[in-house]
Amino acid sequence: MDEKQQLLEHHHAGHDDYEYTKLESGLMSNSNTNNKHSSIHTEDRSQITGATWMSHLPSSTPMSALTIPGTHDSAAYTYSWPFIATQTLDITAQLNAGIRYFDLRCGLRADVLEMVHGQAVLGLRLEQVLAEMYAFLAAHPSEALIAQIKRDRKDEKSTVHFAQAIANLISATPDHWRTANTTPLLGELRSRIQLFRRFENSPCSPPPPHPPLPFAYGIDVSRWQDNPTRPFTIAHPASNVALTIQDHYSFPSALSLPSLIARKGGDVSELLDWASKSYNPDPHQGRQQQWFINFTSAFEFNLYYQITPREIAAGAYWAFRWEEGMNARLRNYLDSHADDDDDDGSSTRKRYGIIAMDFPEAGAKDLVMTVLRTNFEIAREKKGGWRWKKWLKKASGLEVFKSRSWGGLRDWWGESGWNGSKWKRAVCITQFCVFSFFCFGALGLLSLWLSLSERFNATASAMQLPRRCELRHEAGSNRVQVRCWV
Repeated sequence: MDEKQQLLEHHHAGHDDYEYTKLESGLMSNSNTNNKHSSIHTEDRSQITGATWMSHLPSSTPMSALTIPGTHDSAAYTYSWPFIATQTLDITAQLNAGIRYFDLRCGLRADVLEMVHGQAVLGLRLEQVLAEMYAFLAAHPSEALIAQIKRDRKDEKSTVHFAQAIANLISATPDHWRTANTTPLLGELRSRIQLFRRFENSPCSPPPPHPPLPFAYGIDVSRWQDNPTRPFTIAHPASNVALTIQDHYSFPSALSLPSLIARKGGDVSELLDWASKSYNPDPHQGRQQQWFINFTSAFEFNLYYQITPREIAAGAYWAFRWEEGMNARLRNYLDSHADDDDDDGSSTRKRYGIIAMDFPEAGAKDLVMTVLRTNFEIAREKKGGWRWKKWLKKASGLEVFKSRSWGGLRDWWGESGWNGSKWKRAVCITQFCVFSFFCFGALGLLSLWLSLSERFNATASAMQLPRRCELRHEAGSNRVQVRCWV
């Protein structure tokens, strides 16, 4: 029995209530099947929900070929201090919103794996976090998760190695995990969790390079660099896996909020462009082995500025002016690049990799849904006679013309909301136009008044009659001199 049949039997045996026709069609697709895009019509867009969005994707899709919404320090929602908290949604809420990548940071204390953020203990155990994930996967077997587990502090009063404690926890529920060190297909990972191991393995483990193993305790990312200024790559040639990571979260010089967000936004957009341009949608070229992990998180704490993760993510007022955060800028980036339409009127499928965010529900409307919808080719109805709007959008750069129908204009206003970035930009443009109109109008009226005043004075002077005259007779001559005053 080959690997595909074993996988199908495993899924049928474990989840009878799930419709596996999609799984079978994805795994058993022959060379004539075109898996280049996953096409969803406009009227079916409502079927894509945060809880089940992976059910619409072919099972033959490599996980590295997807755009996966994630969270940074996923369990840091139990702490109230602003420089520790990075989330407000708990694990279940994140899962239902569409998050599929989790950054889990742990410390081993008295042989118990605790969730931590640096030196802060979050009051939550790793097994509690995993229990929520198991319950979600049991209710949604079409979904697949990635858990990156990091050793974030030294062991305290423990009799076992950190790696051994993780292995014990995973081996207690092996059906929920995929611990191979290769890139999985979506069908291989449905209802399971792929381990990203951000800690050194136990001393008894074989030295690298590790060959492809089914039980290698995950994809090794233990050579993760701390706060690199440029994206870096962790390569595993033996298992044909490479991960390019952007995690620049702090800057050496003191930066104001606008400058920090601009610098961080440049880091994020650079890797988004890289991931998108390097994507090869041809199904005959094999698996997409290159992973991209992009963190939008940052903070600033020094003598001059103290800027919290939430202010950077959601935005804040700075010098009496609202400064958009990373979440709004990410949403704007995805919206602007969604306009790279095909000739048939559909938006092309994108691959941006894993995007790990702080407070993804704040600062931008439906950010998680915007991220995950880039996995689909949204087929739109053709609207004849409105092609000029696409040209005008390119010529002027105005995002309001990104839709091919006037319904898109209504959507543009509806999605922006009163606090939306587009609404604020429209208000600013309107205020500038009104101010310019009054300024130029005032200058025009002043110029007209000066011109009329000068002309009136000249006319009045010419029309005035003399008020007093004086006659003078020059002695010794017959000449008379007349002098008049006005």
